[in-house]
Amino acid sequence: MTQANTPSNIAAWARRYIEAFGLALVKIEPGQKAPKGNGWNKPGGYFTDADKAEDFWTKNPNHNMGVVLGPSRVCSLDVDHVEYTRHVLLHVLDLHLDDLAAVYPTLVGNPARFRLMFRVPDGVELSRHSLVWPNPLDPDGSKHKLATAALKQAEATGNAELTATMRERQKELAPVTVFELRGGLVQDVLPPSIHPDTGKPYFWRTKPSADGLPELPRELLSIWNNWEIFKPLGQGACEWAPAPKERPAPKAKTNRPATTGASGSTDVVGAYNDANDVEQLLAAHGYKRRGKKWLYPGSTTGLAGVTVVDGKVYSHHGADPLANGHMNDAFDVFCLLEHDGDQKAATKAAAKALGIDHASQRKKNNVGTPPNAKGEAGSQPAPGDDGGSSANESGDLPPAPSESDSAAPAGSTTTGGAGGAFHIQGLLRRYALIVGTTQAWDLDNGRRIKKAAFQALIGKDLFKQWDAETDPKRKKTVGEDWVKDIERAQALAGKAVGDLKMPMLTRYVYIDGTKDVWDYAKKRRVAEGAVKMALGDAYSLWLNSPERRVVDMNHIVFDPTMSHDPEVYINTYEGLPLKPERDDAKCENLIWLIGFLCNHAEDATDWLCRWLAYPLQHSGAKMDTAVLMHSTTEGSGKSLLFSVVMGMLYGQYSATVGQTQLEGSFNAWQSGKLWAVFEEVVSRDQKYNQVGKIKQLITGQTVRIESKFVNGWEEASHMNAVFLSNEIVPWPISDSDRRFLVMWPEEKLPAKRQMAIKQELANGGVEALYAWLLAYDLGDFDEQTKPPVTPARERLVALSRAPWQTFANLWRLGELGEGLWGGCLSSDLYAMFVEWCQRNGEHRMSQTKFSLFIETLGVDKTRAIPWTDRNTRRFAAFLLPRDEASFLPPSVNAAVLGKHVEAWRANALKAGWNVEAWDHVKAAAA
Repeated sequence: MTQANTPSNIAAWARRYIEAFGLALVKIEPGQKAPKGNGWNKPGGYFTDADKAEDFWTKNPNHNMGVVLGPSRVCSLDVDHVEYTRHVLLHVLDLHLDDLAAVYPTLVGNPARFRLMFRVPDGVELSRHSLVWPNPLDPDGSKHKLATAALKQAEATGNAELTATMRERQKELAPVTVFELRGGLVQDVLPPSIHPDTGKPYFWRTKPSADGLPELPRELLSIWNNWEIFKPLGQGACEWAPAPKERPAPKAKTNRPATTGASGSTDVVGAYNDANDVEQLLAAHGYKRRGKKWLYPGSTTGLAGVTVVDGKVYSHHGADPLANGHMNDAFDVFCLLEHDGDQKAATKAAAKALGIDHASQRKKNNVGTPPNAKGEAGSQPAPGDDGGSSANESGDLPPAPSESDSAAPAGSTTTGGAGGAFHIQGLLRRYALIVGTTQAWDLDNGRRIKKAAFQALIGKDLFKQWDAETDPKRKKTVGEDWVKDIERAQALAGKAVGDLKMPMLTRYVYIDGTKDVWDYAKKRRVAEGAVKMALGDAYSLWLNSPERRVVDMNHIVFDPTMSHDPEVYINTYEGLPLKPERDDAKCENLIWLIGFLCNHAEDATDWLCRWLAYPLQHSGAKMDTAVLMHSTTEGSGKSLLFSVVMGMLYGQYSATVGQTQLEGSFNAWQSGKLWAVFEEVVSRDQKYNQVGKIKQLITGQTVRIESKFVNGWEEASHMNAVFLSNEIVPWPISDSDRRFLVMWPEEKLPAKRQMAIKQELANGGVEALYAWLLAYDLGDFDEQTKPPVTPARERLVALSRAPWQTFANLWRLGELGEGLWGGCLSSDLYAMFVEWCQRNGEHRMSQTKFSLFIETLGVDKTRAIPWTDRNTRRFAAFLLPRDEASFLPPSVNAAVLGKHVEAWRANALKAGWNVEAWDHVKAAAA
């Protein structure tokens, strides 16, 4: 295993890996750890035939060998920092890393690290995750940021010595990768490949058996399936990580009698708390300590979610009896775990155990509320008791009530959170004040709530915070008429009553400054003639009535933020049509579809999830970015997710747009929209003409609406856009354009997944996805967060370049030849460009235009200056890149420039360019 590679050695391993383990092998060039090029992780890019693999490595014994994890149905735990990984697994899951490495197949390349290999269980799809800790030399990351800034400055100034120093400093202070969970379309190097850093072969420290790789153990599978839960626990195990902001704990119940009763007798509850330790009680009932937390014995994830603070317990486990939304003291734990929340029985048993006369306390203690009472006034409902939703299906750790979680929105359960308690940010998103009343409007459920009921639902403290908020950008407000219109529509839903049942003075509002009318029943502007036709002889009565309502033409707004004064403005937004219901099991295939369309690339999938979630968590947010999904693979599910699923979520506020609508003179389809899907909106002959319009759709803050038969109007744009296409180049994108997440779905949606998604759409899957997105962690994501650079984007940018841009890019990267990126005669570079165009069938341009274009890329062009061509003095313009690392002449002395030109042309000749055939060179020689 530790011998150098020979044809028989590595080729034999290739055959064994395929025949015994069913692995898909990929070739890796000597001295490398990763394959080069594109397509190596796609069918045809790797070996699954033992004969072909053996033949390749017999002929190329110095090539390294990797396994493509996804097609091989294998995964790995890549331990980057052994000591830190030991600590995390022990304190979070009570797993011993060294025991795992002794039992499961373990390979080593770098002696300081190792990797465990497993077989993926049937029916499971895994992707890549990594746990990162802050550097112990820089716990808050501030030094690393300073080093990064200093490195950029050094690179900008061209100081090579300082750049090297700062790069080393940045590397020294970089965050530490603890371990990676590797799965999907990634590869791992296999023995007996040669490690590029050590120069020694990879080897199996614990060899796999002849039967193949063992199945991934349940504990590690739990980490994969519950990564969003495990990740903060793993990060919390870092002892030097900055402490999170202090979070106010949920208030303990205040309905307990005082420690000493009115008669002077001893309080049973207080005495029991003094005599018992909550951690001992937890241990006695089967709870297990995991570092700083405790694990509920009935947990399905194996991830600790019980916290002890100041002698009180708070549980995040959805199925845990202690997960009642309160901080529970020792008596609460005793009452809930041993007496099923029966406080009377618990008090009696505690008094007996303590030897206290309970008779004088019975009356006082019986008036208290049991710790697990649900839905009673003055107490918060317990997490998970929303009338039908069970514990979180993706894990049993719903979010805790805390200040640090305040960015998480309230969901639509009776607790207001996506499986957890209320948060002020979520309340501000979900509830609007009905102006002129003390009531609130529930946007998720579409109903009004009286003050007393609202206060009882969320608690006095949160109600005070919500009630005291006066910032119209944070707190939504709606008018009483707006609410009545919706209630009237709800009451008439499904009844054949018609719009004319609405009184004409209520239905029609004249728009001052126009000849148009606002129709409350239709929720749109209509022309005066339409009102005449609808009212007939009654039109004159409406027109001359002193009670006819009038609104200024600028006071009809589409405002999902609900920040406009409802007493002055007519807001056409009425809330999204669906009620979010958190149940991850109902939408697991829809969630999977998001990653599938991103080819399971973790960075792209996370960005897309946040991009979808942000406008839902921040109603009315206008993103400065958009999504472009294009692929020649039809049936990948692009339209299914973005048009069907998201269209159901946004309802009337969504639109699917084609080329006709985009290029048409009227754009009423754009009015009142939050979501738009553009399918094949640019024809091949118009792709260069529509770029400006597409950019305005994405970043424009307002839009001019033009509709037939009514006056045009200006409207705030809250529409976010997704573009779908089957074209390889839907439209050109420049290097600097970071508006788009560009993805190229590589596979067709499997039929089984398609059927599963169809079932979810018919059984509340969209509502569940809505709640999942409302609860998705946004981190520091906002409207301006740029998408990651994907391979699809890089390809589209390359295809969008003009010939001169492609040539200049190759020149700068040194791909035209070594030593050519640097100062040269402008006529020499142009001649090379002409020759390059002839070789590649590209269109050439004039030398004047070419030089002007090149100057835009950080290249200075001199005037005609003297240079010496052997013994002849000539005058010519030079192109000098501002990159000090390029091949530049030491000075602009004529003789020096002459030698530099000779050296540059020699490099061109060496690279295969026909310098002697260039017209200006031949003319000078003649």
